[in-house]
Amino acid sequence: MTTKKGIKENMLGGMLNLTVIVAGLGYMVDLFDLTLFNMLRVKSLSELGLEGHDLTDAGLFIVNWQMAGLLLGACFWGVLADKIGRKPGLFASIIVYSLGSLATAMVQNVDMYAFARFITAIGLAGELGAGITLISEKLSAEKRGAGVMLFISMGFLGVVLAGLGAEFLYWRHLYVIGGVCGLLLLLCRMSITESGVYGEGLKHKVARGSFMTLIRNKENVKKYLAALFMMAPPIFVAQILWALSPEIGRALGIADEIKVNVVLLSCFTMVIFGDIAVCLLSEKLRSRSRAVAWFLLAGTTTFALFVAVATTSLTAMFVFYGLMGFFLAYWVVGGVWIAEQFGTNIRATVSTTVPNFARAFAIPMNLAFAYLKTYDVLMAVTVIGVVVFLLALIGWSALKETYGRDLGFVEPDIIP
Repeated sequence: MTTKKGIKENMLGGMLNLTVIVAGLGYMVDLFDLTLFNMLRVKSLSELGLEGHDLTDAGLFIVNWQMAGLLLGACFWGVLADKIGRKPGLFASIIVYSLGSLATAMVQNVDMYAFARFITAIGLAGELGAGITLISEKLSAEKRGAGVMLFISMGFLGVVLAGLGAEFLYWRHLYVIGGVCGLLLLLCRMSITESGVYGEGLKHKVARGSFMTLIRNKENVKKYLAALFMMAPPIFVAQILWALSPEIGRALGIADEIKVNVVLLSCFTMVIFGDIAVCLLSEKLRSRSRAVAWFLLAGTTTFALFVAVATTSLTAMFVFYGLMGFFLAYWVVGGVWIAEQFGTNIRATVSTTVPNFARAFAIPMNLAFAYLKTYDVLMAVTVIGVVVFLLALIGWSALKETYGRDLGFVEPDIIP
């Protein structure tokens, strides 16, 4: 049984690690840039001459292109990290998204905006999976949870900084800041060393970064789909409930002005606290599965209460949103849990594609919302949410416990 002192030492050791800090800075810039559009949607599209339903539809169009970029980038960067190493992918991806962010600052119409966000998202897709994989492989089993906690929390701090920036700075300047910070981060990345587990894995004569290695194994396919479904609720909450909070607020009859950047700033602050709580719970229980279960069930219950109460109070809306942010922070432990499920020859491919494919669920969610909102906005939110949370619970039930697992294993090419 791990003592409180032992847990504290493992947490501290996992966080005071150069790889964790440098990777976390990259994820901070990543989420800063990724969430900017949702925060700047109304301001930027209004300046481009859109309003009302046209503004909402154009926003969904651009988000869909951004998510498509994440989908494409996830496939590329994950395979690259498994084939040639974790470090090269981190370098190349940050260059792509930095240049894409700088291009976004110069857009003049919706099509240019969508294309710039598409390119940016291709680069953004490489940070999360490669960072989790590198940290998981370089830290001991006892410390990797704390390391990933700091990594993810630094990323969400980027959302908070973006929210503050969106409140006080011109929207084009913020995209320039994101791009320049990404390029500066390249200097910090020089200090990162390659994963020793990855180096050991090269001794095995197996395919690396191969989707065929994944799909030939029915058990791996089952785990992969389960992981995708389990990671969907945080995307639903962020991309539908929070990003479209002005539209949802009007449907609820809330007369107060709702600023998306303020919603995201406050809710992602709660996510940071949730990150810490779920990691501490995972270490105390010595279980990824049970920690995720507690938080997923609490998040599901909070959503059910939100749609059942249908509050007309802005304060109550923020309370529900904040609680969902806290409980759906299981994303941090879920990311480690997923990385621990698969061998090192496809681990980066899985760790990169799963969260980004889950992010890409925003595309069918947005399409469903765009269609269903013509009948009723609250009905649209309820239907999409019920499907997403139900699939997540099914996905959780299909994944096995991995706490403390040695990650020095590979997936065979041919399954007998």
